[in-house]
Amino acid sequence: MRAELGKYMDRDAICTFSPDGQKSHYMPYVLWMRWMLRQNIQMDSWLEDQLTIDAVMFDLQSPTQRYHEFFFPVGLSMHLIERAFTRLDTTDNKRVLDELCNPILLACSICIQLFAALKERDIRSLPIMIPTTNGALLGDIIQVPNDMGGELHLRTFIGGKSGISGPKSELKQDLLLWEKNYNPIYPTALQMSLVCRRTLLGTVPPNEFEQDVMNDLSAFASLYLDILHQNPKALAERQVRTDRAQYEYQKWQRID
Repeated sequence: MRAELGKYMDRDAICTFSPDGQKSHYMPYVLWMRWMLRQNIQMDSWLEDQLTIDAVMFDLQSPTQRYHEFFFPVGLSMHLIERAFTRLDTTDNKRVLDELCNPILLACSICIQLFAALKERDIRSLPIMIPTTNGALLGDIIQVPNDMGGELHLRTFIGGKSGISGPKSELKQDLLLWEKNYNPIYPTALQMSLVCRRTLLGTVPPNEFEQDVMNDLSAFASLYLDILHQNPKALAERQVRTDRAQYEYQKWQRID
């Protein structure tokens, strides 16, 4: 059945999982994660489309092979996409999407724990960075009262041919070390974000295996926030950026 489904699903997939080699009590599913476009997303005072991913899951142990689709509260702004093309000095769609694939999957794997960590620390929003192969993504993680607990908006791409220097470079190196330590549980974390979404939201009690993974994820989410707080000069607060953008807009209005 997986082979049949794969004839049309794998063409568009950026990540797939099958039951092979997984714990039988935990992973009786086939999963695909695909690029998609969310239109007219409210971001501050702007309406902007976002590139994101969704996940499609088939339960192979169900007599009817149940189908589920999951949407993630993670988005890449159109401004970010434009900057990626410019700073990578390319017109190749595949090169840009390859640059963005791992960071958005990483964000999806741990976003729920990050929202929970923000709530525990009583933080409404926080500027963040996620490293890429040739640069980094900058954005905000925002705690909002929805069923996922928040939104993660990645707003621009830095690096590429211009490189990264100063505090942002130091922060990227710290995050690369964090990512290296996180990588061993990353695939399982990504599966957990799909298969056990209800468990992560606390509506279904986790089993022992799921609880161990959730504990690890919570620890890594907390460590990620600690790294951001230890590099306060690297990222400007969202309100600071908003005020600066409004000032620039007013300045250009006067020139006109």
